[in-house]
Amino acid sequence: MKLFWFLVSCVIVIVSTDERTDYKRSVSITNNHLYRANGMTIANTQTGLMENALEHVIEQIVDNDHYSLEFMNNMFAVPDFFYSRSFPVCEGIQTMLRREIHHHLGVIFPNDPDPNFESYTLIVLAAQRRTVTLEALKRMWNRSIVRNYIYSVHVGCRFIAVFISTKYPTHLSKNVEDVGDQCTISHVVPNSWQITKTFRKFKWTGWKEVIGDDMDDFRPLQPEPVVTHLQ
Repeated sequence: MKLFWFLVSCVIVIVSTDERTDYKRSVSITNNHLYRANGMTIANTQTGLMENALEHVIEQIVDNDHYSLEFMNNMFAVPDFFYSRSFPVCEGIQTMLRREIHHHLGVIFPNDPDPNFESYTLIVLAAQRRTVTLEALKRMWNRSIVRNYIYSVHVGCRFIAVFISTKYPTHLSKNVEDVGDQCTISHVVPNSWQITKTFRKFKWTGWKEVIGDDMDDFRPLQPEPVVTHLQ
């Protein structure tokens, strides 16, 4: 009987290890697709203007309520987050992101992981993810949030939540609710402490953060420094 349980435990460890390796491969492949998309430009079918391909993909996903905030966190901010405590589920999210890239850009990128991906931890692979997604999100933040571009309140709230998760991965946005011209975003910080922030969209001056309990006291959101080119 002891031998039986020993063999069972070995099988579980092997399966778990294989799933982790498969997921690391999937994260690395998706990182590759994101980097390639960031190096492309496409024509916006509505405006006719050229825009960054990765920004276009992010915008389409944020504007799609089919994707929950937790899914978007896994896509853009923390692929090392063990969503649903299942590597196959997490891998499915990465596959969906690659499909969205293909769907919105009409290109097929090779499914090539980093040759050294097996030696990287998921934390390292997640940091690699944010080196490309955060820069795209910063550019979008400066244009669409600080300068009050075209986003509706609902889409703007979802974008702000994803941006915060990506910039501060230890302060994940867990919930977002929008009512009227403002939204409230809840964050979970280390030691399970939860905080909330409220943002309001003004027609002419862009988004501002509500300070304290006084709903009439606001702080303008500031532009983010961006890197012109990623290597």
